[in-house]
Amino acid sequence: MQVELDVFSGRPNPHWNLTPQEAKEFISLLQALPQTQAQGEVKEGLGYRGLIVTDPDQTIAGYDQIVISNGVVVARRDSQLRQFPDKERRLERWLFQTGRGRLDLELYRQVGQAAQLE
Repeated sequence: MQVELDVFSGRPNPHWNLTPQEAKEFISLLQALPQTQAQGEVKEGLGYRGLIVTDPDQTIAGYDQIVISNGVVVARRDSQLRQFPDKERRLERWLFQTGRGRLDLELYRQVGQAAQLE
């Protein structure tokens, strides 16, 4: 499973792979999200916009792509979208923290502080 930090415009975003244990925990946290419709929108614009999770080898809990941003989780399967609330940004914070030691330290600190993920 690959995580992309959606932060740059005009150059490639940094990314890292989850370990098998982290991938299992991610799916567990994802499946624990409430089945109610999310209230909010994925962040747009400049700077940190969120985290994008993909797996080129398989679906992730039945989804092709999962975007986590601003307290909202958007799961895509083909052209269908499903939203879940990420109360207190628990999943987003946990997933961002898996990038510690895998991302450039200064970028990790800047994004963590600006997006209030640490």
